[in-house]
Parts: sequence; structure tokens; C-alpha cells
Amino acid sequence: MTDDARVLDELDAWLGDLYGARRWIVATEVDGAVAATARRLKAWGSPGVLGIAARQGTGGPPDPETCELHQLSLPQMPMMDGIHAAEDALRDLPDSVAAAVERFDPGRELAVLGAFFSDGRPVAGRPFWGARDRRWQALDDKTVVDRLWDEVGVPRAPFEVVPVTLEALTAAAARLDRGEGTVWSGDARAGFHGGATYTCHVTDEASAVRAATHLASRCDAARVMPFLAGIPCSAHGIVFPDHVVVLRPAEMVVVRTDRTPSGFLYLRGGTYWDPPPARREELRDVVRRVGEHLRGTLDYRGAFTVDGVMTADGFRPTELNPRVGAALTMMAPAVPFTFLSDALVERLVPPVDPLALERVLLSTADAERNGSFGVVFDRTLRNTVRARLQLRDGRFVAVGDEEPANGIATIGPGVSGGYANLSLDRERTPVGPSLGPLAATFVDWLDTHFGSGLGPVVPAFDPT
Repeated sequence: MTDDARVLDELDAWLGDLYGARRWIVATEVDGAVAATARRLKAWGSPGVLGIAARQGTGGPPDPETCELHQLSLPQMPMMDGIHAAEDALRDLPDSVAAAVERFDPGRELAVLGAFFSDGRPVAGRPFWGARDRRWQALDDKTVVDRLWDEVGVPRAPFEVVPVTLEALTAAAARLDRGEGTVWSGDARAGFHGGATYTCHVTDEASAVRAATHLASRCDAARVMPFLAGIPCSAHGIVFPDHVVVLRPAEMVVVRTDRTPSGFLYLRGGTYWDPPPARREELRDVVRRVGEHLRGTLDYRGAFTVDGVMTADGFRPTELNPRVGAALTMMAPAVPFTFLSDALVERLVPPVDPLALERVLLSTADAERNGSFGVVFDRTLRNTVRARLQLRDGRFVAVGDEEPANGIATIGPGVSGGYANLSLDRERTPVGPSLGPLAATFVDWLDTHFGSGLGPVVPAFDPT
């Protein structure tokens, strides 16, 4: 075994010693996330896990032998409202749940693990493990991050930040429109937002009124920039004390629909899409420069993503996520990236060579492509079901266990009622092209079989 090949085993062993040596409180949005974290902790040998979930989620609760679970049973609500409501509810526990925490940790010695997007406030008086610096979190605002691109010297699209009034927004749009409309992204006054929930595509008067009304519900200001034709994509960096590990690009799958206030629907993504080699290295260079800047100016540690669009003129950034992003686990599913990132935030550094780690993660991600589509929708579901889907004549059909499948769909409860995920089969998903058309086919299947109300949709960006 080469030194590079051993680095993942060494990393897992170090994380196992770190996390497996103690008991943990896991407090997060849905019970399925508690279950996944508890399984990992128990595999590392943790002597005990107490879980607190804001609501039921797809996949089911943890095994009682793995984790003592307490669920807050929050009602369904729009995705970002649900995320922020969960964060607040986990800091204002019912008396019965607070008492369970005291029984589990009478000496107040334990720490709390939670969602990668958490703002890091303590839970039941216990410190949040991997809590991010407030200065880092402030960069998760699409109206301020463009200053960072200028500080680092990264080419960007023209933009204006204006008050959220129809008059100001449409005036800025008229100045910036290149013929394909504009994109309006709200500020983070009410907390961060993602998943294209408050990033709106505006092409005409009707979509302008819809976007302005939607943004006004939670934002004071918005950034207006031209619609960028190309492939939405991102790349992760992981900031160590002396190196920024930079991974390969991932596609962010976005489709267009008139069923959402933003006109966009975000469906996660994957690593099947390949930009031209020079563009790939252009994006990775941007990520490395940003990571070095964050470390030098804000003492940053842990994971982050630079998101944007790969256009005909090169990569153009649109946002920074100062945290783990959805695509990170797709790089190497066996690697517990969130645990690694949290440890780095806590100033604990694994005894591995970060250059070797970068090499092996790049080779792994290129050799073993991954991807999935995930989406919430407004239909109440109480149980989790699964279906094997095969692509036939441009449409998905459910097939039995004896037939090959293009992916495994899991559909169940979600923040706003329902959640669906399609995990793509590596052997039957082509490497190179965009996943956008396939995602649109999945949404059509969800509409037909679960009444998701999301379609019809079309890929929002040029799939070539």
C-alpha cells in the first residue's frame, strides 16, 4: 500500500479515536440525520448517544440500541423557514427533553454535534462542537461576498446591490440584463438561505413582481446580476493550518419551473459532469486562493465551497458557503468529511499529510463518480418508501429487483411535507454530460406518482 493510499485509513483511525472515546448529544433537524450520525459514532465505539430531532425525516429514526431519541415534532413549513425554526427549537427545548439531557449528562461535560449548516449556538447549555466563527458565517450572504472576489482577484460578473423594492430591482435589472434576464439574490437578514430558495430568475414583468414579493418577505437588500449561461457548479476546499485541500468540481443541478417563487428548483448534483481540463483547474485555483485568503484574514479552518457558473468565458463565482456543502460527501462517500471539518474548526489537526490527502481524494473522486437528486415538496408524507427506477424511452419507470435500475428513489417525510432523493447508479450514469436533463425526468416521475406539484420543469442552464 502506498503512502497516499494509507492516508484515508490513518484519517479514519484518528477520527475514530477522537469521536469514539466519548459520549455525544446529537441535535439536528430530522431524525434521519440523527440516525446517520449515531451509526457513525457507534461504529467508532462511542459509549452513548442522545439524539434530539426537530422533526421526522425520510429514512426513519435511529435504532434505540444505537441512540436514545427525543423528537420535537415541529410542523411542516417551507424549507428555509423549517431549517431556521429547527435551529431555534433545539435551543428552547421542552422541559421533558431538557430533563432527558440532564439525566444523560448530569456533569455537563458533553458537547453537541449538529447539522453542518448550524449557527453553532449551545444546546441545553452544552457547547456546540465545530461552532463556526461569526465572521465566517457572515460571508454566507450573497449581497456581501462579491467584495471577497475582488480582494482575491477572482473574475466575477457585474452586479448591483439594491433595496428590495420593485422599482430599485427592475431598474438595476434593466442596466445589467444581457438579453437572458437577471438573477436576484436576497441578503441574509433573516439567516442564511440556500437551495435557490431566495435566488430568483427574472425575465419579464410577471417574474419581477413575483421575485420582489418573495424577497421582501425576508430580505432588505438583494444582489442583481446578469443571468449567466453555463453549468452551475462548485468546488470544495478544506483549510488546514498549512495547506488548502482542493477537490474536484461538482455540478449543482438546477431546473426551471413556474411552481416556485424563485423560478428555480435545486436538486443537489453530482460529480459525473466534467468541465474542460483547463476550466477545472481554473475553478480549483479560485478555491485555493479563496481558502488561503480566508485563513490569512479570518483564521479560517475547515471546509467551504465556492459556487458559481462555468460559462463560455470561464468560471464566474456567485456565492461562498463557509461550511460543508452538499457535494462534499460525493467526493469520497466513505470519508466522514463533516467530522473532519468540525475537528479542524476546533483546532484539532489529524496527523496526516494534507497534500497526500488531496491527491487521494482527487483520484478517488475522479475514479468513482457519485450523484443524487434531492428535493422537498408540499405534500404530507408519513412513511418512507423506496423504488428502483429504470430509464425507458426518456422516462423513469419503477422496476423489480431482478431488473437493472438507473437509480434508487427514496421518498418520505420532509420539512415542507415530502422529500425525495434519487441515488444514481454509477454504472448506468454517463460521465461527462450535465445531469440536468435526467433531473428533469425525475421531477416528472415525482409529479406523476406522488403529486409533487413541482413540474413541468426544464434544465435551467445550457446542458452542453
